[in-house]
Amino acid sequence: MSKEISLAILNERQELLSFRNRRFIKLPKIGALKGRIGFELTNAVRELLGTGVYLLEPLRPGQGSLPILRFQSSCAALPTGYGWVHPHEITCGPIPEPDVLDRVWRNRVSVGGYDWYAELSEWLAEQVSRLGYRLLSLDQWNSVSGNVLIRVKTTGPQFWFKAVCDANWRDFSFAQLLSEKQFFPSPHVRAIEPLWKGMLLEHVPGTELLACQNVETFMEAMRLLAELQIRGMGSSQSLLLQGATDLRAATMSRMLPDLLRDFEDALGIMKSDDDDPESMSLKALAPALERMCFEVASLSFCDGLVPASLNPHHVLLTPNGLVLIDWAQACVSLPLIAGESLWLNLGRESLAQARWAIRLRMEYFSCWGRAFGYSAWSSMIHHLPAFSTLAAAIFYRDREAQREGDNFDMRMRLFARQLQSVTRRIFESWL
Repeated sequence: MSKEISLAILNERQELLSFRNRRFIKLPKIGALKGRIGFELTNAVRELLGTGVYLLEPLRPGQGSLPILRFQSSCAALPTGYGWVHPHEITCGPIPEPDVLDRVWRNRVSVGGYDWYAELSEWLAEQVSRLGYRLLSLDQWNSVSGNVLIRVKTTGPQFWFKAVCDANWRDFSFAQLLSEKQFFPSPHVRAIEPLWKGMLLEHVPGTELLACQNVETFMEAMRLLAELQIRGMGSSQSLLLQGATDLRAATMSRMLPDLLRDFEDALGIMKSDDDDPESMSLKALAPALERMCFEVASLSFCDGLVPASLNPHHVLLTPNGLVLIDWAQACVSLPLIAGESLWLNLGRESLAQARWAIRLRMEYFSCWGRAFGYSAWSSMIHHLPAFSTLAAAIFYRDREAQREGDNFDMRMRLFARQLQSVTRRIFESWL
């Protein structure tokens, strides 16, 4: 981001913090942000004003919106030149839209709301005290649509607080399950608040995969990921009972007709448009995807626990091995889609690291070949991009249960065109 950012900081009287001099009254500003926006924003405000803040409304780059915040403590002293005013008293610069302020205040008791943060602060102090420590400070890393992530510093170890929205309830459920079972390394859960879908998690010292700069480290991560998945197989039925999305090949095959109808709706194809090229292309998908699902279902390693889409930000390399820190997309499916989605997401994040994709794929596949035979995984090389894309599309369709709005149609169009592209490789492998 290249320009200064104005800050809308609210108090309990719905007033805004302002900077005043003889010529104007305006909102405080911070400089351009880089990296993780939520943390960089709250950290910059702490440096400017000398006090911690919570995010009520996130900064949305490119949309012209202002971040809306509140002080962590209502007793925080104000620096010289700063004071509280009503929004209409601002004489210079941008101010938040009235409907945005109204929405923030209406939601003040919801997770991520003004009053909720005061309750959270008390809860965290109590939980940390029960563990034998004293709370020192809280650093917010994000707050988007009911998802809140806060670093908790104490007189002892560091912790994390995480609350998730309804759409990401699996993260709350599976973080606890994996913390107890330990068949897939995850941060240990020390306390929960079910009403918030909130958790106090132990800090895992490690390095985000995306921060690693050499190919050998990435290849080691691929070996560790495959080994963890292979050791964790055999629990599919219990995982489905715990709420993992069922993305087994046979289940996805049964879902194809409904998914393709959603693709047609999103692409604006009428049922009578049988001669439309896009309609014909979609109809050609069905038999190819059905055959692909049949072949995947016949594999001896056809299902296991896996994120429907694996983000390199959620993979930590630690002294004790590899740890996954987000299970919002927990599903039971072909385990190999973890590697496929990781390479795809890596390409979106870092062009420099994306050039290693072929070597990483072969390292990952070799682990599965040694465990289950090379002929089995070699037959999946052509299928995997399409199967991974199909799994991501069905997971998104299942999560967005209302299936309404422009964003849903946009994502469905994207998935449809991705599938049309990658399915060509399946046809070529069958020739």
